[in-house]
Amino acid sequence: MHSPGRPSSPTGDMVLGGIYYAVVTQIKDDELKLGRIKVKFPWLPGSDQDESAWAQLMVPMAGAEFGTYTLPEVDDVVAVMFLSGEINYPIIVGGVWSSVDVPPEVNENGKNDFRFIKSRSGHRMLLDDSAETKVVLTDNDNTNYAGVGSYAEGGDSPNKMKLEAPSAINGNPEKGVAIASMQGTVNIWCPNGTLDIKAKDVEITASQKGNIKAGGELKLEGGANAEATSTGPGKYEGSTIKVGP
Repeated sequence: MHSPGRPSSPTGDMVLGGIYYAVVTQIKDDELKLGRIKVKFPWLPGSDQDESAWAQLMVPMAGAEFGTYTLPEVDDVVAVMFLSGEINYPIIVGGVWSSVDVPPEVNENGKNDFRFIKSRSGHRMLLDDSAETKVVLTDNDNTNYAGVGSYAEGGDSPNKMKLEAPSAINGNPEKGVAIASMQGTVNIWCPNGTLDIKAKDVEITASQKGNIKAGGELKLEGGANAEATSTGPGKYEGSTIKVGP
């Protein structure tokens, strides 16, 4: 007899209330392509040979081709519950860290300064709430990133991060927006629109070669003074060259 208020199984099977541990066995849903997975239940006799029916994942947001998509990996530990208590209708409510799958943050100082999403290969979306607060989107070895906030490293964590920035005209910057490619190339591409850069001061520095090219008209103008210098030979070419008013 079932407890009062507890849903009974139409099939007469055992009713499973509450939340249980499970281990992921399959993550490729070829049948319905709904992002479902299969699991095994270590607490169930014969679980090494059997796996569950397809299990839906509970996610923060789900809609028509949009939402949060974060499938677990095979052998990850998850928490599962069962729709109406029936074992053939499992729903994954979240992942669970263990001594095998340890969390990516240790919080050694107890201040809970770092929150982030980290992928299997190590890419991160980092929220740094230390005294040097910042938001960073970075690759697995922090060589290519975009960051907003304090450039200095803050907090006590293996996930703490310093945002590198070149020396500016008015001294070393302490905070702002940093976009860096320490071992690669940065491309800004606007083929069908206008790229507009406005600032109090603008500095463009190339350690080796610099090119400015326009398919049509090129105009360089100084509101007060204009200066063009070269430590080597200078060359100016045009069908007509005009110097002076």
